[in-house]
Amino acid sequence: MTLKRLFFSYRTVGFAVSITALASAQAGFQYNARDLVFGFRDGGTSELVVDAGPASTYYNLAVGNELIISNVTTQQLSDAFLDLNNLSFSAGADVRITSDPTYPFNTIWVTQARADINFQTTPWQRRGQTQQGTTVGKIEGIVDPTVGAVAYANSISTGPDNTSYGVIIPSDDPGHREYSTFMGSGNYAGTFPGVVELTTPPDFSTAGQVVRADFYQLKPGTGNGTYLGYFEFSPSGVMKYHSGASGSVTIPRPTITAIQRTGTTSTITFTTVSGGTYTLLYTDSAGLATPVSTWTTGNSIAGDGTNKSLSDTSTGTVRFYAISAH
Repeated sequence: MTLKRLFFSYRTVGFAVSITALASAQAGFQYNARDLVFGFRDGGTSELVVDAGPASTYYNLAVGNELIISNVTTQQLSDAFLDLNNLSFSAGADVRITSDPTYPFNTIWVTQARADINFQTTPWQRRGQTQQGTTVGKIEGIVDPTVGAVAYANSISTGPDNTSYGVIIPSDDPGHREYSTFMGSGNYAGTFPGVVELTTPPDFSTAGQVVRADFYQLKPGTGNGTYLGYFEFSPSGVMKYHSGASGSVTIPRPTITAIQRTGTTSTITFTTVSGGTYTLLYTDSAGLATPVSTWTTGNSIAGDGTNKSLSDTSTGTVRFYAISAH
């Protein structure tokens, strides 16, 4: 489902994002070899490192299947960042043993942001074992028990911001154990020939459009890396993984072109395409702390490629609207 949100009120209102907190784990941050590691940053005061479990969970997932990455929690995202706008993240894993004939020493798994969510990116290129080894050093550094996230987690108390699956680290940590130390300019501090991070748009929290990053396996050698699937991050803070290629999204995000108020009736006009079904969603100020998908559902209309309108009647002083499309 794609969303376009426009706020309408009969007086000046403010907007804030609230992300629901979840129960915390009891153990401090942990990492196991060959786990998939997420890093999040926005240039602010905090960064977040998450262990998303064994990389095999992702590269062995049957094509067409999808899973929610529960270790990326709304609580830790909320604690680390004011909102999800302009948030950069990556996911990476590596092999540091020589006894695996299927996945050789210095095999890596890395992400690449999609410029268009409907289309797969150009595959990363495989490199020699020594070259990929320099990148492995940075991936391992993110969670290293001496200089990385595990070291930082061991230096503080456990709690909601330091659980077995994720830890929030100050961006100015005196020990330089934050994610940025090892990621640098999005390319594992210059050891990888491309940017592996995805950065969300400035209006990500309110626009309702997901973002996607492709996931590649790079065994040491030459030629294209192996495409495995893609990660999808939503404005509500949910991270999913889909195995295999995505089909083209045929229903684009609608654009609200006008809103009019006559008496107690608001009329919202928006773009449509043939084959789409469009639904009006609305909430009051209290509802802004909840995902758009949970807002009250109004009327629906079929699209035909022309602008359409949906109306809502309310005697309240403030109401917020969104249009969903599927």
